[in-house]
Amino acid sequence: AAAGGVRLAYTSNDEANAPMLAVNARLGYRPVAAQWSCLRELT
Repeated sequence: AAAGGVRLAYTSNDEANAPMLAVNARLGYRPVAAQWSCLRELT
């Protein structure tokens, strides 16, 4: 991908998923933002 000009890669994980966050950290990913999702059921 880098040879083709790709310069950034993103991933996302649940903050409670420590094993996957550790894998991402080992691969060089770093936190860049926080996100909240909200849901409301309409009746």
